[in-house]
Amino acid sequence: MKLNTKSGFSLIELMVVVAIIGILVTIAAPNLTSFQAKAKQTAAKTELSALYTTEKAYFTEFSSYHASLPVIGHIPDGIRPGATAGTYEIGDGVTRYYAVGFTGSANVNYFSEKLGSVTPTLAPPSTAVVNGSAGFIAAAVGKIGNATNDTWRINENRELVNSAPGATPSPTPTP
Repeated sequence: MKLNTKSGFSLIELMVVVAIIGILVTIAAPNLTSFQAKAKQTAAKTELSALYTTEKAYFTEFSSYHASLPVIGHIPDGIRPGATAGTYEIGDGVTRYYAVGFTGSANVNYFSEKLGSVTPTLAPPSTAVVNGSAGFIAAAVGKIGNATNDTWRINENRELVNSAPGATPSPTPTP
């Protein structure tokens, strides 16, 4: 006599597992986009902090601030010398989510972002300026979650402000 030794899962069991996975994805997806937005905003704030430090070092030596990032020595990771002397460009394979710097020329006064093969034309707002020895306001502008620009500013007093929130990350849930 032959025993019936079928092994495997029934259709009902597989459907229950798929339903559970679907529920978990539904719960986790909004949190994932929130964490991505936070990470991109943290990168912008870190870049502005580095620009602040570079401007302060330049001010210590020359008693004034300068709007040309190569002149003050602010060359972020992933940026390489450009084809024109005194300019810089974003390296291949580098993804940046914000344009960071001052109003003026791309790759001189600010470094724009490059998302894959598309290079958006975002630039810091006209209030991102250098006032010689009086001070400076640097900005980081990017699109990180929706159609509106997310803008961060830092000044010579290291006051960091999100002047135009384009993606407000939802608060982290507390247990």
